[in-house]
Amino acid sequence: LESLPCPHHTSGGYFHAREKYAFASTPEMVAYAWMPEYRATLADTCVVGHLVLMLLCSQRFLLAAGNGDQAALQSFFVHMQGIASILQLGTGDGMHEKENAHILDVTRCLRSSVFPVDGTRLRAYATQWLGEAFTSPRAAYAGGNPDVAAMRFLQSYRWHRGSIPFKERPCVPLANLQCFPRTASFASESCTHCCGALSHDASCFDAVWTFERCCQRDFDGLHCEEVRHGEERGEVAELVDFKCLPIEEHEADVAEKRLRTARDAVPKQESAIKQAEVALVEARQLHEQAIAAFEAASQRATKAVAALTLRIGEEDIAAEALDQANMKEVTKKEERKRAEEAVMAPRSLAAEIAEAERRHSEAVAEAQAKARATADRHAVARRARATEGRTQCHSDAQSAARASALELVAAERAAEAAVAEAATKATAALAAETDAKQELADADWSLELARRLEKTIRGQTSWLAVLKRALALARRVGRSFGLIRVEGDAAEATVASSRRVADALTARGLAEDRLQAVKAQAAEAEATRVSAVAAREVVSRQRHEAPQRAAELAMEQCEAELAPEAPQEVADRHASERAVAEANKLLAEATRRRMDADVDLRRHEDALAHAKAEEAAAAAAVSKAAEVLKQAKERRAAAKKESEMAEQAKQKAKKQEEKRGKEISLKERELQEARNRLKETIAAIPGAEAALAAAVDIRAHARLYGGRNANVTAGPAGAETVGVKDLLHHSEL
Repeated sequence: LESLPCPHHTSGGYFHAREKYAFASTPEMVAYAWMPEYRATLADTCVVGHLVLMLLCSQRFLLAAGNGDQAALQSFFVHMQGIASILQLGTGDGMHEKENAHILDVTRCLRSSVFPVDGTRLRAYATQWLGEAFTSPRAAYAGGNPDVAAMRFLQSYRWHRGSIPFKERPCVPLANLQCFPRTASFASESCTHCCGALSHDASCFDAVWTFERCCQRDFDGLHCEEVRHGEERGEVAELVDFKCLPIEEHEADVAEKRLRTARDAVPKQESAIKQAEVALVEARQLHEQAIAAFEAASQRATKAVAALTLRIGEEDIAAEALDQANMKEVTKKEERKRAEEAVMAPRSLAAEIAEAERRHSEAVAEAQAKARATADRHAVARRARATEGRTQCHSDAQSAARASALELVAAERAAEAAVAEAATKATAALAAETDAKQELADADWSLELARRLEKTIRGQTSWLAVLKRALALARRVGRSFGLIRVEGDAAEATVASSRRVADALTARGLAEDRLQAVKAQAAEAEATRVSAVAAREVVSRQRHEAPQRAAELAMEQCEAELAPEAPQEVADRHASERAVAEANKLLAEATRRRMDADVDLRRHEDALAHAKAEEAAAAAAVSKAAEVLKQAKERRAAAKKESEMAEQAKQKAKKQEEKRGKEISLKERELQEARNRLKETIAAIPGAEAALAAAVDIRAHARLYGGRNANVTAGPAGAETVGVKDLLHHSEL
């Protein structure tokens, strides 16, 4: 006892290998004992073994304290406190203890353990030296030192082999202390593993260290089995019994069971053969069905491949038609561009000639006005000379003429303002017409960009070409265009591009309508301007004719006649007539040139309209070809999908046919195996009958003369041996 290595402190838990487990953790481990890992941990902790170890350590330190070691007394009480902590388990006060109190009863566990310690006596011992609540330690002294004789643990008991647990009985006590080490590091060094009653490990022994030398032989000549109760419900076993029979009895039972099993197996195996034959017939029928399904799937796959080839050809034809339509559209676009470039010069020339004609018309009007003014001035002067003698009459006539002249000047100014306003409106109308033409050009280019984007989405043109075209358009129309962002899948992008083409066509139609409306407004403004100019000429003519009319009125009133023309007046009149004639000549030339320019412009405009119509027709042809190609692609995709599905169905049917073929082989093999098993069973029945007869003879002989178990030497010397029971009834934690 003095040589036992014991720790001075337990630290409130199991020491050595299980130091990390506190005493208080035991109820929780028991509560979860239905889990294998918790059961293994609980068994490895060995609560009762640690209880007995602390009891031994407490007695060791008590001996040391009796020999004068004062610190040993404290270690004695430390181990006693550990014993008290374990003895308190199962009282129902701790966590998980109420439902597990019957399992945590350490006193009950001690009775079924290998340790010959009385739990009731141990509890009384702990109460004696720690108090009822285990919190008031006290000691007995003799001669200044603890009284070992008074404080030591004493227990009287009657030990016999029947009180030893079944599994540990071959090792208690150890038959030979030299057979196994004190602490086992491997299973082959453990007595309970090597000498087990249910089965012992022959690899643990050799010629020197034999089973007979190292193990107790209580169960020699017996065959023992473990009987577990409660596991049939899928739970942890509640009770474990061990049933032992003489080997002769067991072998006779085994032979009888073997013969009964063989005889019972014959009709079952015959039924299994019939079932296997039926299953084989069914498997062959299923195999034939699988072959037919595979042939149908192969035909479907062949038709699908032919249809796919046809659809691919149609798609190639549609793609070629689209390429040709695109090439034609490009050609028509170039022709339209050349027509637009060709019409620009005639338009500019026609505008310049029209402006020149207007200037010449104004020059003719101005020359005529000057000629009339000169004639009027001369008439006034001639009348004035003729009426110099009639001063008063002349004075009155001049006053009336001046008043009339003032009124005509005001009217002429109003007419000039109307002409200026009409000219401004005409200029604005021309500017609006120019803007409308530019808007129409923008719409044409936007339409072209949308169509090119549509081709790009359909895979006809590269994005680089679209970007180059967009930059050219920006330089052409003098403004910027945002890149169109295509989102979604290919189908949505195609629909969006088609929608943009339709929007561009609509915008172009609106631009053409606006251009026609602006042209009508420009024509109306020009007519208004011409009317205003004519009205101004009328007022101007009236203003210039007013002096003459005033002179004529004065002549009528004053009975005066015109005086003869002076030489200077004759020269002025001739100069005015020449100026008017020259202006009319220039106006006639400008009018002729304008008419020629209008004819040339109409020819170019007609060519441009024809080019635009052909371009629109080419664009429509491209759209139609693209739609045809789209439909061809959809049909080709559908054909491809059908081909893939047909091929998958073919492969599936092939696998099914192979599977059915393997099933036939398996069923044939199972049928043959069943027949072989039946033959083997029928052939084994005579041998089983002979073996049963021999086992019955051996059992009868053993019952008469005693079997192997009856001839085995009893337990160790000095120990009381109790006979083996049929049911030992040892419970297991």
